[in-house]
Amino acid sequence: MKLASILLFFFVSIPITQAQQMNPVKWKVEVLSESDTELEIAFIADIKTGWAIYSQSSGDDGPIPTTFTFDENQDIEFLGDVLETTEVHTAFDELFETEVAKMKGKAVFVQKIKKTKASTKFSGTITYMCCDNDKCLPPKDVPFSLDL
Repeated sequence: MKLASILLFFFVSIPITQAQQMNPVKWKVEVLSESDTELEIAFIADIKTGWAIYSQSSGDDGPIPTTFTFDENQDIEFLGDVLETTEVHTAFDELFETEVAKMKGKAVFVQKIKKTKASTKFSGTITYMCCDNDKCLPPKDVPFSLDL
């Protein structure tokens, strides 16, 4: 009986462990262009084949949209909103039973900023959700920090 309980626990915990380790999206943050004071910061998602992340404008009825939260910094002025520079595919999604806007393969978002100090730190969090055709992973927060 004890062996049966141990085996049951083992077989039940394997899928949970694998789901926790699954990470189909890798993020990197880098400076695209730079002048003395104005910069373009790129948030680049490399998305595994078969997976997708969602546009910032995905809507309320579907998946969690990709969002960017920036830490307060008096030395940085934002020049507009975060722009999606990757092609976004909008279509009806069977999983959510609504129209969604998603990106596959690679997604690039750009934020233009102006810094008022020679060097400063730009930091924050990217929140995103990813799905394949059968399942979605819970929304994930990815912190980032750049020395500018």
